[in-house]
Amino acid sequence: MFKDTILSLVLLSWTVTAMSLEIDQRTEGVWWLNGEIVSGDYEKFLYTAKSAGALPDWVFLNSNGGDIIDAMKLGELFRKSLITTNARVQCDSACFIMWVGGVQRFTSDPIGMHRPFYDRKYFSELSADVAETEYKKLQTLTEKYLQRMDVPQHVIDTMITVDSSEMLKVSPESIEKLIGRSPPAYREWIISKCGTLSKEEENDYTTITSAESLPNLYINKWDGDENAKQFRLALITHAKENKKRVSSFSPGYVEYLKEKAPTVYVCTRKVTKGVRKSVFLELIGGNLGGHTFNKEKYEND
Repeated sequence: MFKDTILSLVLLSWTVTAMSLEIDQRTEGVWWLNGEIVSGDYEKFLYTAKSAGALPDWVFLNSNGGDIIDAMKLGELFRKSLITTNARVQCDSACFIMWVGGVQRFTSDPIGMHRPFYDRKYFSELSADVAETEYKKLQTLTEKYLQRMDVPQHVIDTMITVDSSEMLKVSPESIEKLIGRSPPAYREWIISKCGTLSKEEENDYTTITSAESLPNLYINKWDGDENAKQFRLALITHAKENKKRVSSFSPGYVEYLKEKAPTVYVCTRKVTKGVRKSVFLELIGGNLGGHTFNKEKYEND
């Protein structure tokens, strides 16, 4: 992960006055992260996993950004645990940093990015030469993380040109073309183990499952804060649009996808879930965020 000596360089970067991320576990294996990212949210995520007894398979993100360090730590955890990320409603700034950690990266809304920055008050009190030295450390740390997440250098270079006071919004179609849905190594590993669907088949099957989820979205009222409400409404809108698309598919094609896709996905879920279990047991074996986890209990479950 990250060395404490490196983390100390950028503890003030991308900070905002915010409440912690809300972690919502409404469906088994699927978590929703809503709100701004603050220092301590990585430990909060680990504690939530400990309470749930497992890491999630999918993480849906709805955030305007926040603390870059916790975003990086979460992104590293997502990658190591082979977690899929899905951005909905809003995913800007440090949320992008977190989102790219997924081994499958989905979004139905534009992704926002800009270069990282330090706390304004802290940075304004530095001399020009010290500010340059400190910023280069932050920029290098950010670039190395994004390279580990398989973000192409030209995308990183473009992000660095965008002032922190501005936001470059990239459409869902463009972001997939720019960085790909999955890291190359992970994708080739899954193809070798489980076979594959074409991108068109993957998209169409996702459309079908989204459309079929519409009745459940109406049944589950999702009482909660404004973020949760907006997220649910976005899911309903997306499912309605997909229901219209599915009506244009031939019955034979739908039947073919419903037969082929589950075979690939069941295999994928099995092999990735095995990795998540191993990572989870590794995590709970230590003292995380002041909480000592009982490794034996979870190994015996």
